[in-house]
Amino acid sequence: MKKIYPDNYVKQFEDMPFIVAVAAETMNIPGDQGDAGLSPGDIMERAESAISRYPVHAKEICLITLAILADSLIPNEASRSLLREHLARMDELINEAAWSSQLKRTARAA
Repeated sequence: MKKIYPDNYVKQFEDMPFIVAVAAETMNIPGDQGDAGLSPGDIMERAESAISRYPVHAKEICLITLAILADSLIPNEASRSLLREHLARMDELINEAAWSSQLKRTARAA
């Protein structure tokens, strides 16, 4: 079974997207564990545990769990980079949508 290195995934971002930071924090992936390889089942168990403790962050945890798994399975560096770029862009879009939604609710309440 192929080992997955979630710390390496977390460390690769110069500016860590919020979604990655949330998942790393809730799944206890500090980014400094070095060569602590996990099996896909171990990653899934961490995700399940994190979701049960932090259900409000279930979407972030699920998305990053899938991204970590995909990153470990894609052999081509260019493809992994593309996946990371899209993840960072999705994070921006999610934050923009949340901000826009909050502004609309605030305007209606006024």
